[in-house]
Amino acid sequence: MKKLAVALAMVFVCGMSASASAQQRTDRMTSLMALVPAVWLTDSGALIGFSDVEASTAATVRSPAGLLAGLMGRNNPMAPLQRLRAVPYSLASAAQLGMRGGWQERVGFEPDQISALLSAEWLGEGVNEVMVFDLADGADHDSIGQALLANDYQARTVGDWSAWWRGEDYVIDRDARDPVSPFGGGMGQSSRVASDGESLVHAAAWSPIEEMAGPPDATLQDLPEMAAIASALNDPWFGDAGLVQAMVMPQAPQADDAAAEPVLPPWRLGMLADLSSGPVDYGVAVVVYDDRATAEGLAGPLLNAWQAMRSTEHDATFAELAGGEAEAFVVGDGPAALVLAIERPMDGEEQEASNLVFQVLYEGYVTNDLGPLATR
Repeated sequence: MKKLAVALAMVFVCGMSASASAQQRTDRMTSLMALVPAVWLTDSGALIGFSDVEASTAATVRSPAGLLAGLMGRNNPMAPLQRLRAVPYSLASAAQLGMRGGWQERVGFEPDQISALLSAEWLGEGVNEVMVFDLADGADHDSIGQALLANDYQARTVGDWSAWWRGEDYVIDRDARDPVSPFGGGMGQSSRVASDGESLVHAAAWSPIEEMAGPPDATLQDLPEMAAIASALNDPWFGDAGLVQAMVMPQAPQADDAAAEPVLPPWRLGMLADLSSGPVDYGVAVVVYDDRATAEGLAGPLLNAWQAMRSTEHDATFAELAGGEAEAFVVGDGPAALVLAIERPMDGEEQEASNLVFQVLYEGYVTNDLGPLATR
């Protein structure tokens, strides 16, 4: 709790804009993407999510009263994780238990030492999930290895990476269940933990680790569409807001049950993002087209669709569900990013930890109820 209080104090005393001037708000996300093979997205359709725990911590401080509550230890320590929709359930559950202790002796670091996380998940039978951790400076990778070895892991190397493992690939051993452990413990699943000296990776099998340590021919960071999305999220329009979380949209939501005809032609790649300065939240949808002229011609229709199109799950337009003020604009020339940005000041809603606009975007996408982004 003391670490959390210090973090909250630094946010309000120094201001989020100070850090924004020294770096781009997407730097942490793109640095983790530089480890992930591009083919996971382009060839096998992995669901890619990014979560910044430090930015989420800052985003839950809505006012000076919220800062005071944090300094006095009255804030909910789980609120930053509860806001993050892309954090795997297994990790969030283990973190909640680990807030009371137990991680250090099991895995060599504590839940509050997770700065950010990138996750990749493939749908299908069983659990096929990779987590890439950015840990705080105080986390020591040698100590992580020692803790794992003391908990029935074995050591090996994968390329230049250090690795520790237990169990055969994708095997679940109910007798090995340990709900406090973030590394497959809730199910007793096989575990591989690997370190390149800076980031930490967890998977249930060797193949993802081996592909990452390869290194891959191309990474997510190398994709031109991802560069266009990063430029859009770094646009000055968002002021001093930080990037809290993001979800890659490899394809458009289905339009079969849309309440109105889609307005967008097929796009190359998309992303939903949660940005926040604390007092102000932004929900953002970015889709990438080949050229600026095409994207600019779609900005008006997209904004109109957001304001007029009705949800098939709720008796309201998307603008009514999300609230705030929406704007559509284009960043870049080719590929060009078409941006739908909704700004929602949180005055009077200081107790709300979640980004309500991002929640509408995220839930609409995963339930195929996001007509404005559907394609014709």
